[in-house]
Amino acid sequence: MTITLNFMRMRDPEVLKKVRKRLKGELSLYLSPDQLGDYDCDDDYDDEWEAELEWTAQRSDQFKTLNKQLESVATLLKVTSDPPAQFDLFVMLHTHVISSIDYYLFAVFSHAVANSEKFTRKLIETVPEFKDKKFSLHEIYSEYEKIKITVACYINELIFHDLKKIKPMYKDVLGIDFGDILWLFKAVRVRHDCVHRAGYDKKDNKVELSSDSITDLIKKCRELATRIDHHVKEEITKT
Repeated sequence: MTITLNFMRMRDPEVLKKVRKRLKGELSLYLSPDQLGDYDCDDDYDDEWEAELEWTAQRSDQFKTLNKQLESVATLLKVTSDPPAQFDLFVMLHTHVISSIDYYLFAVFSHAVANSEKFTRKLIETVPEFKDKKFSLHEIYSEYEKIKITVACYINELIFHDLKKIKPMYKDVLGIDFGDILWLFKAVRVRHDCVHRAGYDKKDNKVELSSDSITDLIKKCRELATRIDHHVKEEITKT
């Protein structure tokens, strides 16, 4: 579970000023599981996670789903309106493209790990949350029996547009090198301004969005997804 700490209700202006400065202008702090210490699933939800794991393992239409989403964005780009409304549309469409590739990266990774003992083992051996986890000898069998559920729970809580974490994880676990994705890092930063400030940066300037910029983003996301799709299908076939 991701923990959100919100400081908006703080009344002391001096303290609030310091918080805003430390958080680079934000008033919310998000802590993912890896920032909270040892990660573990709640045993009360084992049945729920088993159902989720089965559903994830069976789904193999991630690329098809992504293409449908990107095609919808391309269609909506043809809508024209007055400049203010057009900008708002671009804000929403840029955000949707990033949300789509975010979900694609999650769905592909989940499906690949759920269907491969090799990938499951690589995840456990390379991800610090598992690699550094310690437990007593008498816990070995119980931990082993629920390893798939634990892994599924962990993956489900990851933020897949956190590219600093996801890019090396894809390479270490699935053997997929994203290559130079500076364009995606930049697009994710713009997405942050779109989601949290309705398309304005910290200096209250509009982010640069246009039909061309979103079309180019769609093209690059599709190219990245195509490479990933081909690689994962080949690797799963081998296993």
